[in-house]
Amino acid sequence: MSSTRYIMAAAHEASPPGALLEQAAAAERAGFDAVCWDDGPREAHGPSWPWLGAAGALTVSVDLGTTVTADPAGQHPDLVARSMATMEAMFPGRTFLGLGSGRTPGHGAPEGGPGGHRPGRGMLEDALEIIVGLLDGDSTRSDGPAPSRRPPVYVSAVDADEARLAGRRADGMWTGADPERAPELIAAYREACGHAGRTPGEVIVQAAFAWSADEASAYLDADRWCGHTSAAGSPWGAPPVDLARSCLIVGPDPERHVERIRQIAGLGADSVVLTNISASDPLGAIETYGRHVLPLVRAEDARPWEPGG
Repeated sequence: MSSTRYIMAAAHEASPPGALLEQAAAAERAGFDAVCWDDGPREAHGPSWPWLGAAGALTVSVDLGTTVTADPAGQHPDLVARSMATMEAMFPGRTFLGLGSGRTPGHGAPEGGPGGHRPGRGMLEDALEIIVGLLDGDSTRSDGPAPSRRPPVYVSAVDADEARLAGRRADGMWTGADPERAPELIAAYREACGHAGRTPGEVIVQAAFAWSADEASAYLDADRWCGHTSAAGSPWGAPPVDLARSCLIVGPDPERHVERIRQIAGLGADSVVLTNISASDPLGAIETYGRHVLPLVRAEDARPWEPGG
């Protein structure tokens, strides 16, 4: 049996917050191991803490957390740490934090917090130190009590420097499911753990899925997510060659989703995050995953990804 964890990310750019709460509850029923809030490709202002609290109240046992809280872009580290401590107090043993710089591969830092501030690796490292210190009960940083269990903190890596930062300071690394970049970043992370005398923590690899019984609707959902929709409709037509190598899983056939998830897990993931961008039928997509996708990917160990696979 595979020990890989499967996490559903609730995509606020695909559905409104109330609908995402329904999706969180549905994800738990479908058999996902965790649910997290995903800011999406055009946001860098951190998660909705009220939403996470509501999701915790509506679920029983799934873990709860963030994909990438771009803290340096607009949230003070103290706010993030206190919010996570509150979540852990309400839902003990169920919380985690993904922390990133707000940068994206090939695009540098996005416009971030007040005044268009552009965060970077240096600010990320400072924020990581402060947040972990506060959650560990560092009395020089805060007079508030630390949670009885510190939520694990994962660093999102878009390049080798961030992967090495995760190896030195974080509880694990989070990255996208690019089959060319992910193995290099995972290797850099594990090497940095070794140099720091640390045992490697959790490796989290993230993709997005768009499922619909109608193939055109699934591709339109993916297209809208990527911001490419035009008045003439999706410019993709048939799936392009690079789609299978991207961080997207699209279409009505559950077997396609199963195969791609196996490939993603085979990159070296301990956990696979699947962002539900199925805006045309999000609950149907979750139900399909519960019935036809998750049981199969759990039935055997993930096979290593091979080019052309």
